[in-house]
Amino acid sequence: MKSFFRTLAFAVLALCVAVSFAACNTGLPQAPEQPIDIDIDKNVQADLVAVVDNDGVEKMIVEELAEEFCKEYPNVTVDVVQNADVISYIRSGEAVDLVSVIGENVSYYASQDILTPLDDYMEAQKFDESKYYSSMLELGRDSVTDKMYMMPRDYSRITCFYNKALFDKCGVAYPVDTPEDPWTWDKFVATCRALKSSPEFPSNYVPVQAAMSYDILNWGIVSSYGAESILKDDFTLADANSETYKQWQKGMLTAADMITEKYSLDSRLYKATDFENGAAAMSFAVGAASTTYKQKGIDYNVVPFPAIGDTPKTPTGTCGYAIAKNSYNKNVTWAFLNFIMSEAGQKIISEKGQLIPVLKSLAEDESSQWRKMTNGKGNAVDTAQFIKHTERDVTATWFGKLPALARNAYGGFYKKFLTSVCDGNKSFAQAHTVLKGQIEEYKSNYPEYFV
Repeated sequence: MKSFFRTLAFAVLALCVAVSFAACNTGLPQAPEQPIDIDIDKNVQADLVAVVDNDGVEKMIVEELAEEFCKEYPNVTVDVVQNADVISYIRSGEAVDLVSVIGENVSYYASQDILTPLDDYMEAQKFDESKYYSSMLELGRDSVTDKMYMMPRDYSRITCFYNKALFDKCGVAYPVDTPEDPWTWDKFVATCRALKSSPEFPSNYVPVQAAMSYDILNWGIVSSYGAESILKDDFTLADANSETYKQWQKGMLTAADMITEKYSLDSRLYKATDFENGAAAMSFAVGAASTTYKQKGIDYNVVPFPAIGDTPKTPTGTCGYAIAKNSYNKNVTWAFLNFIMSEAGQKIISEKGQLIPVLKSLAEDESSQWRKMTNGKGNAVDTAQFIKHTERDVTATWFGKLPALARNAYGGFYKKFLTSVCDGNKSFAQAHTVLKGQIEEYKSNYPEYFV
């Protein structure tokens, strides 16, 4: 299963491709109105098409889900198609029913009128949102309209993996997180320092594989200092004399210090494979990375993302499934989507995809198959750490309710800002001035995006 870092990198690529259609929202195939029916006949006949990205494991998961679903609906077929550009695929006139969507793309896809709002289906179904991790459901909502468009596939949040063999070699104590001894950012930094100062720690190794300029990881740090969005109500950047500015600056300097102290690498030197190759003692990654680490033979365990301050946050993100606006089989597709969110569907996702269930009862059940996870040496993994401190989850709220058509451009400006500060190319104040100017110029040039 692709890592969280690759998932969000794909999201950026998808948005860059998709934004080219922003000024041309015509010719989209339209399906006829279909009254909502959540009690469809089990003998209904339908040929569904599910479009997923080019990840082979994702295709395998949906095919496994479809096989089990079709046992209940024997006259339904599900054809799983891989395509990296969903919007272009739909605009080409191809039949599409179920769509794989990355959380960061939900608002943009919704603005392009290619997804079906799910709220009425959920109301008719009496869908119980309390059964699922709320941060993941939040990622399925359009940040502007608050309508639900996507159901999350799994529970995905950044945690801290550590290589026990490297810790043992350097004589450094394993990270722990208990009420008596919580895993805090200060202890994390002290651990990085202890590893790097050990004569047994190779000079070409790094204490932690962590892309400090990676937006969602970076936001987990910044938001821990109190920032909820970096934009004002008019979608311009927070002023230099504001409380948000101060909070944001503290978080950015915390991230930049990791690179300055050489505990992690800057964007030019960062390698997403250091931990799996044994060249990093720790890694900030999501649960899905455990499969790769196991295959590489790493004797690892895990603790939560280190807590910062009085309001610690854990960076989270996921992908999931939506109903295409042009589907001719919306009710059947909802039935399939509802199955994906059921215990049976979630078991398939967690067992076949080695993912953490978004269904809380299954995730928290210690007898669940996914809780029997072992590492590359066959040792048990403390899986409870993956689902700990759920109240800390934070999603990509840095732009607040920014209109969807402006998000791609703002995102490009923001990523350059993050890299510039974290890599030490500009001070926070200098980079803030540049970002502020870029946003104001963009707003002036494209006022129609902010109506």
